[in-house]
Amino acid sequence: MRVYVETDLDGVTGICLWEQVRDRQSPLYQVARRLLMEDIAALVDGLMAGGATEVAVDDCHGGGGNFMPELMDPRATYLAGRGRPSWTDREEQY
Repeated sequence: MRVYVETDLDGVTGICLWEQVRDRQSPLYQVARRLLMEDIAALVDGLMAGGATEVAVDDCHGGGGNFMPELMDPRATYLAGRGRPSWTDREEQY
């Protein structure tokens, strides 16, 4: 089973202030990025345990750039930044 997931900082576990998701220079934003990666790790773990063979995780908050490479689960593929595939391309893949 192939799974495609869109992520957004708004709605991540522990996010409750606008300051956590708006100002990329804020220490609160850095904490939010870490919380996002923790949620993604739990998601990938659960999907793999449930039978997923491939997981693609798309960084959809503010044009991307929110993932922390050092915290990426190597079992997943990460789509981030401006060069990621368009919605149509992703739809055909997953």
